[in-house]
Amino acid sequence: NNFLWIGTDCGLLKLNALSSEVTEYNKINSGLISNNVSDILIDQNGKKWIATDQGLNSFDGLLWQQFTKQSHGLINNKISDVSIDSQNKIWIGQIGGVSYFDGQKWLNIPNQEFPTKSFKNIQWDNANNLWMIIENTGISKLQNSVYTTYKDADTYTNLNFVSDLKIDGSDNIWIASNHGVIKLGKNNLWNFYSMDYRNLPEDNFSAIALDANNAVLALSNNFDKGFIYKFSDGVWNKFTFQNAMINPKLFKFSNNKLIVSDGGNNL
Repeated sequence: NNFLWIGTDCGLLKLNALSSEVTEYNKINSGLISNNVSDILIDQNGKKWIATDQGLNSFDGLLWQQFTKQSHGLINNKISDVSIDSQNKIWIGQIGGVSYFDGQKWLNIPNQEFPTKSFKNIQWDNANNLWMIIENTGISKLQNSVYTTYKDADTYTNLNFVSDLKIDGSDNIWIASNHGVIKLGKNNLWNFYSMDYRNLPEDNFSAIALDANNAVLALSNNFDKGFIYKFSDGVWNKFTFQNAMINPKLFKFSNNKLIVSDGGNNL
């Protein structure tokens, strides 16, 4: 509908892509529970679900609602991620595990192994398994309420500093890290792309995006120089943006366009 919603550490922005008009929402002028917005989801009814460091908001355009550990029994108020499954259930990643809303109440699936770690970047594969990043630890798969965690010792590579995760149409898991781009394929087959493996010119990446054809784009941590790499036909090609940003907060495809924003005035 020509609107782009962007979370920042100063609140929530609604950008009109046609007129460039910006509407700001914060704790003072709205029901937003915190100005530190970490993620946003728009469900099939157009309701916005907003993850913050003090709980979860929903906003239907008129009514704001707040969900917290105190009011609704969430695992933790520091929400890192919000996602939706094939049955339109809302899922959130937070410190200590994940929770989901069944339409009536919130149900928790705590992770006993990492109760103080943040769970974020929730993604779904074709078998409806949930994949996520565990802060400074690795990645994890949730299947039938059981967590399987892939860490540094499991794969002979460093998964401690993973920054993003995406799943392509063939259920390949693509991971951005400070040791290059990592691909986890079927049968737990790992492929590594870095300066030492398969000729990726850099090692430090902050985000992954998939275009309409499932081509992989990796955002370099050198994006202050405008570097983005696209993986196609087994080759990484570098693209340089003229209007580069020091610290992009949004990197995704929407309506077949790549959108990059720093959460401020640059888009």
